[in-house]
Amino acid sequence: MKLYISSDQEGVSGIATRSREQVDQQENKRLQTMEMVALCEAILGYKPEAEIVINDSHGKGLNIDFEKLPETVDLIRQSPEILDQMYGIDSSYDGFMFFAHAMRGVLGANLSHVWEVQHVKINGKKLGEAGLAAYYASSFDVPLVFASGDDYYHKEGKDLSPTTEFSVVKYGMGRYVARNKHPVRARKIIAEGVIRALERLEKGEIMPVDLPEPPYCLEMRFSDTGAADAACWMPGTKRVDGQTTVYEADDIPTVYKAFYCQTRLQRTRLL
Repeated sequence: MKLYISSDQEGVSGIATRSREQVDQQENKRLQTMEMVALCEAILGYKPEAEIVINDSHGKGLNIDFEKLPETVDLIRQSPEILDQMYGIDSSYDGFMFFAHAMRGVLGANLSHVWEVQHVKINGKKLGEAGLAAYYASSFDVPLVFASGDDYYHKEGKDLSPTTEFSVVKYGMGRYVARNKHPVRARKIIAEGVIRALERLEKGEIMPVDLPEPPYCLEMRFSDTGAADAACWMPGTKRVDGQTTVYEADDIPTVYKAFYCQTRLQRTRLL
């Protein structure tokens, strides 16, 4: 069994704010690391021969303490980010797992966002980072097997991928506030959840996300006109209004790359 795990930080129990203090950053990294340790130990306890690849996909990818992971686990680190949260996934994987958060604008959701953009849609359906990742994985016939985060991420994820196994480790009370499960309890919840997920995967109960029919129209709405100006430097991108662009392609991987390309380009407005 070969599994891909994308580990963002905002879904981790105990993390609820955007603190820039070094002491807080170190604590956040520790909490993220220990959730990954609990996850991997549970997977290997169930399937000792499992091949596990973790993508340290928060920020610059320097969060997880690699030496604390089981020695059979591989870790993806990348700078600058290439396809970021899903770099390296392909049809050789049996499933992927996504530790994340709800999309931007969800009332009550903790640390909700979709990178720095206001919204992202594919063929009219609004997607968060988990939705984009699930679409990308589904293009390789890889299902979203397991996910963990707050209760709003759970609700969003179930709407997107009804067969996925979810664990709730905190409850959103606002963008920068959450009621968190004790970290030890959260890790137990994750361990129990991933075993259920693997059992269901082996029974054929977890399926890839259904994709819409091509062509695929990517719509992105940015925070300001300068960001949209920069995003339009990507060939093939069309402007809808001051803050919105669209891009069309016949396959999901190309659309996914376009999303990341425009996201990177819009950052140049700050230069």
